[in-house]
Amino acid sequence: MNRLKNSKTDIPPNEQSIESIFTVCIQNEMRVCSIYKQFAVFFANEPQIRCFWAELAGEEKLHAKILRDIQKAISSEHLCELPNNHLFQDIQMATIFLDKCHPETVRTLDDAYEMAHEIEFSEINPIFKLLACSFIQKETRKKTLIAQLSNHQNKLSKFTNTFGDKNFRKEIIAKHP
Repeated sequence: MNRLKNSKTDIPPNEQSIESIFTVCIQNEMRVCSIYKQFAVFFANEPQIRCFWAELAGEEKLHAKILRDIQKAISSEHLCELPNNHLFQDIQMATIFLDKCHPETVRTLDDAYEMAHEIEFSEINPIFKLLACSFIQKETRKKTLIAQLSNHQNKLSKFTNTFGDKNFRKEIIAKHP
């Protein structure tokens, strides 16, 4: 399957390139940012929870900026090259996965947590890490990015310690605007 079926980011096979990979990944990071911003709105009456989601949204926006900056630094000849087929398939799967994430279905804090957990531990972050580390030359910058990504994911892993167990989270109702 070389086309993203029913996806918001559909790239025909003749347009697949390193540049299109970056474009789709940047769009995916911004889609996740948007989901987390919606979560912040849903829990606006709970300041600590709102701040948590707003912070994660900001980090997703930063991921998109990092990818944009890397993309700008790559030569136009290299951007036109064909991507690794496995990488493109992983990006297709990540995009299709995001197409199934509908924040409007979130009813409780636990629903938001579960959706975010699925997002953070899907292919999206490994693809970000692979792209960033493949095109960044400085080892120190690579290590910093890997540490930032690990801290980003760990925030969600520590969610239960901060915001209670599953049963408690189910009692915190999302308020849709």
